[in-house]
Amino acid sequence: MKTVRCIVIGFITLISIVSCKNEEQYNAEKRVSSYKKFVDSIQIIATESAVKNWDTIQYQNDLKKLNAEIALNKISNKKDIEEELNQSTIQFELLKSKIVIEREKIKLKETKILNK
Repeated sequence: MKTVRCIVIGFITLISIVSCKNEEQYNAEKRVSSYKKFVDSIQIIATESAVKNWDTIQYQNDLKKLNAEIALNKISNKKDIEEELNQSTIQFELLKSKIVIEREKIKLKETKILNK
């Protein structure tokens, strides 16, 4: 009887561990997917609008990326998901460089206007 009880307890423990790992894997996939969708969505925003709202966009990016990275750190099989996060990060950085250039152009124009 004690042997059966130990086997059952061991089995239940094993199921709990596997279930927790699957949930963490799912959570990481979900967080990275959310970040990817965010990056994709801001790429279709008009440049003028992105320039005006850049601080908010940057903040949202940092928050979503941080959440994805935290979720990734909790799983062991993360190579494919991590690659997806890295690709989205590259896309964001390219967009960021474009927006920063546009912001600098606007500042330069404003400076020229003020100096006239």
